[in-house]
Amino acid sequence: MKIRTISVNRRKAFEVRTSKGTLPYPFAKTDPRPTGADPVARVWIDKELDSEAFTYALGSRQEGTVHVEQVLEYNKDPDYLRDRLVYRLTLEAQKRVGASSLPKQEIIRRLVTPVLSAHRSDELHEVRRSTGVLAAGARLRRRSRCARAERVTARLRLRSRAPRGPLSLVPRSDGRAL
Repeated sequence: MKIRTISVNRRKAFEVRTSKGTLPYPFAKTDPRPTGADPVARVWIDKELDSEAFTYALGSRQEGTVHVEQVLEYNKDPDYLRDRLVYRLTLEAQKRVGASSLPKQEIIRRLVTPVLSAHRSDELHEVRRSTGVLAAGARLRRRSRCARAERVTARLRLRSRAPRGPLSLVPRSDGRAL
């Protein structure tokens, strides 16, 4: 995400304008920290960091840089937090799959996920994916045959059909059968 404009307000914070709107970032979170004795002399969007960060200079000629991800994290941006969670879950799933002695096909079967999407989940640059599959992968651990049998019987109980009887043929108010 690119920074469009940056300014310093009177409430001791930077105002960062992005495509998501104007987001504040307090001086207290920066290093070096501006003070009344050492104020912000200049602030600019850093083109060397592809406009994804801003740099500020204090009166004492010290400089600091703040990346847009720090601003999004401070403001608890839901898209940024979701992407960060998915990234961390991806790393954890990859670590656990690598440490597991189970073959990859068995892991895919246990996760009940399509084979193609499971193979794609190895790619870290694909951040937008089902967090449910990744959370299940992060919980992956070796289970005994006894636990597996209990899971299978629980699944079979969940798949039972709805009872068929005289009530299933009673028409609804719109004339269709239930």
